Amino acid sequence: MVHGDEQGLVLPPRIAPTQVVLIPVGPWKKNPAIMEKLDEVFAQLKAKGIRVRLDDSDQSPGYKFNEWELKGVPVRVELGPRDLENNQALMKARDEGEKVAVDLANLVASIEQELQTMQTRLLEKARAFRAEHSHTHIDDLEGLKKHITDSTEKEEIPGWILAGWCGDDACEDNVKEETKFTTRNIPFNPPAEKSTCINCGNEAKHTVWFARAY
Repeated sequence: MVHGDEQGLVLPPRIAPTQVVLIPVGPWKKNPAIMEKLDEVFAQLKAKGIRVRLDDSDQSPGYKFNEWELKGVPVRVELGPRDLENNQALMKARDEGEKVAVDLANLVASIEQELQTMQTRLLEKARAFRAEHSHTHIDDLEGLKKHITDSTEKEEIPGWILAGWCGDDACEDNVKEETKFTTRNIPFNPPAEKSTCINCGNEAKHTVWFARAY
């Protein structure tokens, strides 16, 4: 759920059903050499165990770009007549803004490297986002409400709240009714141990992450 943006999914390469999509662009049907090169790259990637698709459908390039971005495919490769003349292809990582020109002789190696780099980059980004939006200082319902109000005024994400819970469903239900926050999970090794229930103030049986579900 962490990996997404306004264009759709942004899947880490290791879990992406399709890791690379190859797309011919321009008047490629009039230039058989484009598909020959993409077929060659496709075979090389498959041989390395990379999950790759070759989109030779009749849809426009823009439609294909949007479709594969929506699906979160980590790496997109474009090849057209001008690219072929320059002995290069354009490579675009799903989480990066710019396309990169890559020499055809180094294309497969560059794709492999980008998949590894992107995997690390997304993990670090997700961990940083989680740390930035994790709050461990809230111990009662009024504190949670104030936190939500302050976050809303600042147009910030309320994030995850580490709080105590007595284990009573009624307390969890009341927190949800009052704040729309629900228990998300009970961590094995929480960054802090909570001693009182966020709702009733009684002894906490669990230290729990609360958050809103979107």
